[in-house]
Amino acid sequence: MTEVSHHRIAVAIIEQEGKFLITQRKSEGPFAGFWELPGGKCHAGEDPADCVVREVLEETGLVVAPGARACVIEHAYSECTVEIHAYFCRIRQGTPSCFASQASAWIGWDEIEYYNFPAANRLLFAQASNLRPKP
Repeated sequence: MTEVSHHRIAVAIIEQEGKFLITQRKSEGPFAGFWELPGGKCHAGEDPADCVVREVLEETGLVVAPGARACVIEHAYSECTVEIHAYFCRIRQGTPSCFASQASAWIGWDEIEYYNFPAANRLLFAQASNLRPKP
């Protein structure tokens, strides 16, 4: 029996004017074409809040400041398990670019169902929407 790999991931919920930033994965590789929150895998020993700053900068060119933790969820896929740390973040500097994705969009919380996200995101969005800072 093969051991399933475990990944710690940190993602950013960057909300402005009632909409938040999502990116679309490139057309090759795992979850090709799926939409996701900006972020990525934590390095060994890396704090998830530090990871989200690093990953968002690498993927979008944005400098963000993580605020409150939105949630931590675990999800098992057939090939791996993921532990996702989601943070509410604000933009400190920059304009979003697509360095690691094929597209980006600002969507409202009521538009999530119109985008194809990996399964782990359903629980993440449900928990985060209840905890998000109100304007």
